Amino acid sequence: MSLDSDSYDVCIVGASIAGNYLTYLLSESNLRIAIIEDHKEIGIPFQCAGLISQKLSQLIELPNNIILNRVTTAKIVNPSGKYINLSGDEQPYVINRIALDRLFYEKIKDYPNITYFLGERYKSFEYRIEDGKKYLLIETSKRKIVAKMLIGCDGPLSLVGKQLKVKNDVIYASQIRIKAKFNDHEAAMYFNPQWKQLFGWIFPESNHIYRIGIASAKNVNKSFKRFLNELSVNMKDKIDQQGGIIPYGVMNKLAFDNILLLGD
Repeated sequence: MSLDSDSYDVCIVGASIAGNYLTYLLSESNLRIAIIEDHKEIGIPFQCAGLISQKLSQLIELPNNIILNRVTTAKIVNPSGKYINLSGDEQPYVINRIALDRLFYEKIKDYPNITYFLGERYKSFEYRIEDGKKYLLIETSKRKIVAKMLIGCDGPLSLVGKQLKVKNDVIYASQIRIKAKFNDHEAAMYFNPQWKQLFGWIFPESNHIYRIGIASAKNVNKSFKRFLNELSVNMKDKIDQQGGIIPYGVMNKLAFDNILLLGD
């Protein structure tokens, strides 16, 4: 295996929080690391409801600009509109997901042993053997990379996983950010059999901005419009809109020869 400028010890596909945090953990080693990211900007497009457990702060130090709000109450609403309120020691964070994705990228992007290839799409890998050692020839939309290990951090529809015949069951989600008047410290979750696996939500971001969304096994756009009508929100106050994919079900195989799948 020739050690030229496109040869690395580790190639990571995906530069969101999973890929960037893994790179950060490996950054003080002597490993040469390449990170392939389809988008030109880290964290864009924003695709997250952004409500996470406070236990995250036990794993990493969260700067103030990442924590936008704390939730003290969970409101569980049934199809008829009846609800219960739950509260406890756990007070989840509402986070700035774009800033979280960029947090570790900013710490290590200029390290000499780390190379980010932004705006490049991962395409495929091939196993190769040289001098009795197995390695990977990885093709992107712009180059070929040689690596000893490939780690797919590219989400529930991972292209790395797809080539390994790993398929996740997924449901589709839609969300808006909007100026509105709800409870600033309450996460409301609406359950309805027609939405199948998940629920609708109202999460308080900050400054009277709320993230309102729904995840549904089918007809997500139709269900979302109905949900927004039931909430009587004024769409003139909408700031922006996001879409996303959520995996569910039993976890698939994650480890293969010289390859790992990490994150979603």
